[in-house]
Parts: sequence; structure tokens; C-alpha cells
Amino acid sequence: MGELVASILPRSLLSPGVTRLLHLLPLAALLAFAVGAASAGTAAPGTSVVLAKVKVGGQPCGVVGTPSGVWVADYAGNRLVRIDPAAGAVAGEVPGVRSVCELTYARGALWAPSRTGTLYRVDPVAAKITARIPLGGELVDVVAAGGSVWVVSYGGRSVIRVNPRSNRVARRIALPGARGGGSGITSAGGAVWVGQTQGTAVYRIDPRRNRAVAVRTGKLGPAWFSSSGDAVWVSNIYDNSVQRIDAATRKVTATIEVRSVPVNLEVVGADVWVPNDVSNVVTRIDRASAQILEVIETARNPAVVAGWDGDAWVTMFDAGEVWQLRPPRSP
Repeated sequence: MGELVASILPRSLLSPGVTRLLHLLPLAALLAFAVGAASAGTAAPGTSVVLAKVKVGGQPCGVVGTPSGVWVADYAGNRLVRIDPAAGAVAGEVPGVRSVCELTYARGALWAPSRTGTLYRVDPVAAKITARIPLGGELVDVVAAGGSVWVVSYGGRSVIRVNPRSNRVARRIALPGARGGGSGITSAGGAVWVGQTQGTAVYRIDPRRNRAVAVRTGKLGPAWFSSSGDAVWVSNIYDNSVQRIDAATRKVTATIEVRSVPVNLEVVGADVWVPNDVSNVVTRIDRASAQILEVIETARNPAVVAGWDGDAWVTMFDAGEVWQLRPPRSP
């Protein structure tokens, strides 16, 4: 997302766009440490294999696996693209979704929040938009949890709870004291967790009370999230680190230093996959030990990771590609 960051975030944030953030990052932050590379189709023992590099064009951003295929949001092309994992090729698309990056799949539908303030509901089998839900503001991430669809408003510094049965807003929940904008979202330990772009705390929302409470992390820019059920994994975009937070105790249990600008990470199996936007690498971390297992060189600006059928699918925002990465199998 280097160019993604430079072109989009003034009104959004990292995926799509951390624009403003990169102007503040020192050049020294771009220096690398040892990188383990995986070449297409082959890998040394203990390293991942690149199974496919799917050309989708445009600016692939969000990605999610579904029974009908792997779906990708093309931010510039205003469309959702379906990849057939078996063929490793584009198999269809849904046009008409404007300025969408993040995606989730729930209740048989794709949910796609737009920077224009619309939450799109898409039938992936019929390949058509079934609802356009007006929420307002700039919508940047989404998760399904507790019978609701939760959407983050960047400039509104809030979370919008949507009833998927009626496609209507059930509640708007402020993020008290949030700096910058609202960002990533996930669910863990019976709660919804939300990030911000410039503060040093994340937010935990109790779905029964619809109230956000700050959880201090001590790292700047806890923006993007993933969940392993019992823990929340956070990318700190300013501090170039990933943290693990125990969902029950709300305490940080590990901090891992990574390459420049970690963004939309994902837990896939026993690993946490972290795209490092500016560094053009993906970092694979062991969930249990919180140790880095490998650093994989990629195309330009890896943006978002999603797991499907044991593999990690990674969008390359400025390269117009989606990579399918397979971790080493346990003996």
C-alpha cells in the first residue's frame, strides 16, 4: 500500500490507505532485517510455498474465503472479484460497489463497507448486490458477531451495529477518546474489539451493553486486528509491531517487532500472517510462541490477508495480484 497509503488515507486509513502515516515514518524504519523468501511452487523445509499469483487487476484490497470461492475487493475498480481456488484464476465479478476495501462473510452474504458510507450486502452465489444500507461517513472495516454486523466509521470514531435480519442500524457506539480514526475490528472472548489509528489503546465492546471501553496497549496506532478466539492480535502501524492481547484478562501477553507498517493481519491455523505494507513482505508468526517463523518477500504493497482451506490469501494492492501461500505442513 505504499502508493495506496499516499493516495487514500487523507479520508480513510491504511487498507485502503494509511497515507498520512507514511509521511510521518522515518526513512530508517524502512531498513530491513533478514528475509526468508519463498519462490513460486517450491520452498525450503519449514518455509511457505507460493501456490498461485492471481492477476485480478485494479487495486485488490480486502479478501475473504467463502464456499463459492475467494472474494476480493478491487478498490479502484469498484467491484468484487471472485477467484476459483482450484483453478487459481478469476471466475467472476460483481460491479457497482464503490470504494470498498474490507470484506466479511456471514449469513450466506458478503458484507462490504464503503468509503462512501454505504454497507453493501452481496449474494456471492447469485453474484449480485442484494442491499445497499446507508450508514454515512467513511466505513473502513466490518465483522459479524453476536448476531449482528459491526461496521467501523473512520471519521465518526464509532462502530455501527447493523441488524442483518432487517438491514437496519441497531445502535451507534462511540469510541471515547479515540485519536485519528476508527480502524480495524474483530471479535474475541465474547466481545467486539476495535482499533484506532493514532492512540495507544484498543476498544472492547460488550454486545450486551453496547458500550466501548478502552484497553491500553502502550503502542501507537493499534489499527488492524485479527482473532484466535482467545486472543486479539493487533498491528501497530506507527510502532511497527504486533501485539497479542488475552481476550479474557485484557492484558498484552506478547509484543513482536516486525517490518515497516504492519497492516491487515489474519490468524490462519497455527500462525498469524502479517502483511508489511511498505516493506513488501509478509511476516508469519507462531501463535503459541509469538516468534517470527519467516519473512516472505512479495509483490508491491501487500495489504490484507485471509485464510481459506488452510492457505493464506494475500492481496497486493499496487501489483494488482492476489497470492495464495501455503504454510509448511506439520509432519
